[in-house]
Amino acid sequence: MARTRRDIARAAASVFIEQGFAEASIEAIAARASVSARTVYRHFGSKGALLAAGFAVRISEFLGRLSVLVEDGGDLEESLLVALESGFLDPSEHTAGLVQAAAAEYELWGQWLWAAHRQQDVLARILCRAAGLPAEEAVTPRWRLRAGAILNAFVTAHEVWAAHSDRDLVDLLGEAVRVMAPLLAGEGKA
Repeated sequence: MARTRRDIARAAASVFIEQGFAEASIEAIAARASVSARTVYRHFGSKGALLAAGFAVRISEFLGRLSVLVEDGGDLEESLLVALESGFLDPSEHTAGLVQAAAAEYELWGQWLWAAHRQQDVLARILCRAAGLPAEEAVTPRWRLRAGAILNAFVTAHEVWAAHSDRDLVDLLGEAVRVMAPLLAGEGKA
């Protein structure tokens, strides 16, 4: 069942980016996931829940890339930039539409923030590994606050990008990493 849910979420992310939130249909998402529309509704009650799941999939994929880069011994700040450049969210017109749709509706915005928040513990563990600390440290406020601040900076960068189309998304995400750099240091103040 978890695999079906994950397949539907991945399909939703693709369909939303290709077609935009308003134009995407549950039927198109179901077809992409090779399941029935009823199965989609059973796992996700609404398009908003699918949007949040799609964001969660993209954030999870980004954190997976970041984890590999950190495990390979990469500098954390550089690893964040490389992982972001290979796609936190796709900088397409439809992604801008998704971010604008989410920002315009409190329920969707809240679901996107929740999707980012749910990945906070994963990022906290990656930050601890990058600092050479044991995974148990990731549950402390110091690391959870860092992870939450970094993820929120990425969400805010997307919001700024969607509102100001003259800015490049990758540049804004890079700026977020540079602004958050003091939090990335293992001994910095949280």
